[in-house]
Amino acid sequence: MKRYNLRKKYVLIIAIIIIGILVYYLNISHINNSVQVLKDEYKNEFITKTGRIEKQLVGKEIKSLKHIIRKYNSYNIVLLYSGINCGNCNKKAFGLIKAIDSLSNRNLTTVVAYNSDTSYDSIIFDYKNFIFLDEKQSIRKELNYILTPVLLLIDKNSKIYSVYFPSLYTDHADDEKFLNLVKKQLSDI
Repeated sequence: MKRYNLRKKYVLIIAIIIIGILVYYLNISHINNSVQVLKDEYKNEFITKTGRIEKQLVGKEIKSLKHIIRKYNSYNIVLLYSGINCGNCNKKAFGLIKAIDSLSNRNLTTVVAYNSDTSYDSIIFDYKNFIFLDEKQSIRKELNYILTPVLLLIDKNSKIYSVYFPSLYTDHADDEKFLNLVKKQLSDI
């Protein structure tokens, strides 16, 4: 009889452990699904907001750019970033700048930083060209404190042609779409 009661206790303990493990994994699965839903919601919100910003900026002339950057190509891509942006977002932006530079024999990109140590950033992002420093955040102020990092395609008159926000919410397909737009523009020059 004691043995039978002892077996019942062990079976009961094992059943409780198995049920506990099942509940744990079901909760983890539910949490993972909830996290993915939140990520998707944030991504959709980010895309909606940046789309609105882009519509407001296309066609706008950046007057303060001429005071920071002296030399213009017939067409230029400007990366505006901050040292306090998301590190991975800045890394992605610099990767796109390097990809754009590799598309042409000419240097078509200009990098402008604010709130940043440009010499440190040059090393961290393995960027060999000059990084201009906008200490007064003139460009950002003129663009209504735009979200950064941002890539701005501008024409020779400093008018914005297109806007791209590299971030954790943009994927490789988004980057390729932007690079294809740049390639198209290069072929038109």
